Amino acid sequence: MPSAATPGIRAALRPSSGLGASYEGTLRGHRFAPDGSRCDTAVFSILREEWPHVREALLGRLAPFELADNHCAYVAEPARSEHAA
Repeated sequence: MPSAATPGIRAALRPSSGLGASYEGTLRGHRFAPDGSRCDTAVFSILREEWPHVREALLGRLAPFELADNHCAYVAEPARSEHAA
């Protein structure tokens, strides 16, 4: 079973951590792959107070893809739930 120490796993983690999310850990053997083997799941987090900075950085990375009406085609405001503060 691969672990977070495997070079391929480390390479896959780099883009996520570069987006502003913090790597929290790996759930080893967390789920089954379509072929029946077990897979690890990397867990990342962004805290509420970190989100404004992370959001601005992400929007900056998406800026080259803005549409004529100055909106990104795939960036939507998150739905507010009764649990959101």
